[in-house]
Amino acid sequence: MKRENITVKICRSWEELAKADREFLEKLTPAERILLTWQLSQEQWAHKDADEPRLSRHHTRVIRG
Repeated sequence: MKRENITVKICRSWEELAKADREFLEKLTPAERILLTWQLSQEQWAHKDADEPRLSRHHTRVIRG
């Protein structure tokens, strides 16, 4: 992934880090948040040396008595 604009913020405490994270996320649109979530999911699967999960094709019949 090519990143042309990168912003760096130095946080000297966990509280500053949490505040910076909140401020960053509040500036994102819902679509941008979903895209970030997808990118994180892809990175996690890449670390497991596995393909991306697919929809389950298993069907189960539920019988209520």
